[in-house]
Order: sequence, then structure tokens, then C-alpha cells
Amino acid sequence: KEKELAYNTEDQEQEGIEDNIQVNPLLPQRSMVVCSASSVLQDITEGTSYNVENIIDVDLSTSWAEARQDEGIGEWVQFTFGSNAGINTLGVFAGKAKDEETYFQNNRVQDFELEFSDGEKISGTLDDKYTIQFITFNVKQTSYLKFIIKSVYRGTKHNDTCISEIDLWSDWVINKDSDAAMQYYKEDSGEISTDYVIDAYMTFDLSSDGYPESARLSSYAYDMPKFVATVELSPSTPEDTKFTVKWYKGDEVFFTDTRGYNGPFSDGKCFASSIALLTKYGADEWSLGDYKVEWILDDKVVRTVEFKVNVQ
Repeated sequence: KEKELAYNTEDQEQEGIEDNIQVNPLLPQRSMVVCSASSVLQDITEGTSYNVENIIDVDLSTSWAEARQDEGIGEWVQFTFGSNAGINTLGVFAGKAKDEETYFQNNRVQDFELEFSDGEKISGTLDDKYTIQFITFNVKQTSYLKFIIKSVYRGTKHNDTCISEIDLWSDWVINKDSDAAMQYYKEDSGEISTDYVIDAYMTFDLSSDGYPESARLSSYAYDMPKFVATVELSPSTPEDTKFTVKWYKGDEVFFTDTRGYNGPFSDGKCFASSIALLTKYGADEWSLGDYKVEWILDDKVVRTVEFKVNVQ
């Protein structure tokens, strides 16, 4: 089963896509995804790593590159989720995005194909511009996502095809906001942003080591012991970094926490703030309604998670 996808870059209208549908409604944590590739370029001159894990490290200075002697048509990268995920939006920076000059020196993906675990394939075309682009389609339940190179824009210097990022998780993907993505990736000065947060989500309970024990929440139960706001951070986060965490019920702050480093994840670091119950801290019953958690670093809100507790 194969279909041609009419999707929007930022300037194009989208056809045949359902409106008002939650973006990527069921996702595993980024750290739980297994990345694989058809080949990986081994750079013996500069010693640069082009490992496939680079496509989910939220860092434009790194990228995956295929190892074929030609343009790499038919080469692919794959996310394996373990169990079915529900996805409908990708953010793709399809080139070596270290800087704009390097981007155009290497091949960039032009035509692509997405393959899902039910055998369905979706085709589309990316614009040749130095920015993240969004690929949107109707929600797919799938245990893996494969991104296949079908054609490229040729580089002015090298014949390697690179992909810097394929993102399902970040706020700018959820909001389809390329400006916010570029602001995160690089400050106006060209330095990498000091917003170290890669991902933020809610879980129930912590292990004895202080790590989130369960995956993202899709339902709530009365008898869970702790409600946890977790952020995952890049490996470059300084060890002495401390966050202020504010928990809101509606517009009212009902708990403020200061959190240091909990420990490493496979691709970064973890900070987790928890409370026993979602009500005035120390009370003994749940409170239904709208909630929000803010993570604040150097007086700047760097990530917000909003959620609702209701009767089902």
C-alpha cells in the first residue's frame, strides 16, 4: 500500500489531512527508541561520528550520514518503538546542519518515503532550505517508522547524504514552529542554546534511584503513590545545574521545588520533581482540573507541561 502525501512545509496548504487531531498522540520516551540505519559513514580523516543516534540528540552540530559511494538513494534510518506508537507529525532537518555553508556542501534529502509496520508507505518532497521542515499525515499506529531516501539535492563539495534531526517529541514539532526550533538550536550569536532540555513529560512514581519508572501517562489512577514531572537534558548540561520547578493548579502555584541532577539516561541526564498527590501539597485527596508544571533555569521558563485530571 502506497500513497502520495500532500503535506505542508510552512508555506503550502495541506490536503487530505484530518484537522484538530492531537499531534503524535501516543509516543514512547525518546530515550526508549532504538535507532538503526542501512549504513553509517566512517570518517577516517576528521574522526567525526555519523552514528544514527545523532538524529535524535537535538544537536545540529551532529548528523547521520550514509556510507554509499553514490548519493545514497534507497538508504534509510529507522525508529523502532517496541510497542505501537501513534504518530502523525515529524520534524526533519534533512542535511548536515552544522552551519548553512556545510549544509549546502553536502547532499540533502529531496524526495523521501515513510514506511510503517503495517506495510503502508507515504511519499513526499522536502524543500531545499536551511531549516527544520514538518511532515504531517493522518495518525498511524505503528511499531516502527522508516525514513527512506528517494532522491537528493546534490552538495557543492561532497557526495554524502546527511540527516541532522528527525524529531517527534519537541514543542516545536507539536506546534509546527520552525522559528522556535531554530531559536532553540542556535542563539543569534551562533552558539548552541543554553536551554538544555531535550524532553519533558509526566510519569507515575520513581525508582529507588530517582529515575521515572513508567512511560508517559495516557490515563490516571487514584492509588498511584507519586506524580512526577520529568525533564531529560543533553549530556552537556553542567553537573551543578539546578532547576526551580513550579506546580500550578489553574493559575495558582501550589508547590515550588528546587531540583538538582538525578542521574544519566542513555542519551542525556534526568531531573525529576514529584509530589504525592495533585492537590495542596500534603493533603489526602485528588483534586480534578487543569494543571501545569514549569521548569525554570536562570529565571527563564525553559519547558512547560500542561495536563488535566478528570473523571473517566
